[in-house]
Amino acid sequence: MRIKGWLLLGLLFIGGTMWNLWPTGAAVLSLLLPSGIIQAERKNARWLLAFIWFFAGSVSIVPAVADFFGSQVLAFGIAAWVASSALLALPWIIASTPAGAVAAVLLDAIPPIGLIGWLSPLTAAGWLFPGQGIAGVAGCLMLMAWIATVTNQHAGYRHYRACVTGGVLAVWSIFANLFYIPPAAPAGWVGIQTSIPSSNGNVFQAITNNLTLIAAAQSQGAHAKYLLFPEAVLDDWWPGTRSQIASAVPHG
Repeated sequence: MRIKGWLLLGLLFIGGTMWNLWPTGAAVLSLLLPSGIIQAERKNARWLLAFIWFFAGSVSIVPAVADFFGSQVLAFGIAAWVASSALLALPWIIASTPAGAVAAVLLDAIPPIGLIGWLSPLTAAGWLFPGQGIAGVAGCLMLMAWIATVTNQHAGYRHYRACVTGGVLAVWSIFANLFYIPPAAPAGWVGIQTSIPSSNGNVFQAITNNLTLIAAAQSQGAHAKYLLFPEAVLDDWWPGTRSQIASAVPHG
């Protein structure tokens, strides 16, 4: 099934945007990404389609950079957003076939580009094949290749082998989810759930945020030895912050 250029561009923009609104659904729907991009006949068109996907989905880089380094580096955040999108789109110039699309996904997932690696269709492996490890990643790649192959064939070429392959992958996914047992946290470890607003450079709000963080740690991790906090919960690690946190850590 061929989709006209501008419509395909719009669909990929919407699909990328969904990562900011509904990450779980976007992860699963991203399996359709290869089937869309391989419809472009020229390398520059395939790059543009992939760029739109990553560009729309990673707009949160701009406020994230502002949170880390302050709003005065807005230009750096925008540059990081555009540059990372362009880099992640680069492997997709080889995605003229289902196999080429799978190769593009892998190139985006391994270093050096994989050091960025966000918005990957491989994210769906954890939802569709939980607990399957490398086999689940392989299953996700097979599913992507199958979708890309089936959706870009004429109806007359679809035969029982495609149906069998799709059926096997579907049954595998169903059973993987039915029998999945989430791993238990190691003894003495606990993840701390937080809801802390940005201080926006206000030192008094930063102190209040630190107190909120300490209270959450004391209530949720009272009997734990190791506490895991979300990324960037502290604005800084200046002496005052270190002293405030250290005073709340029990001795021994």
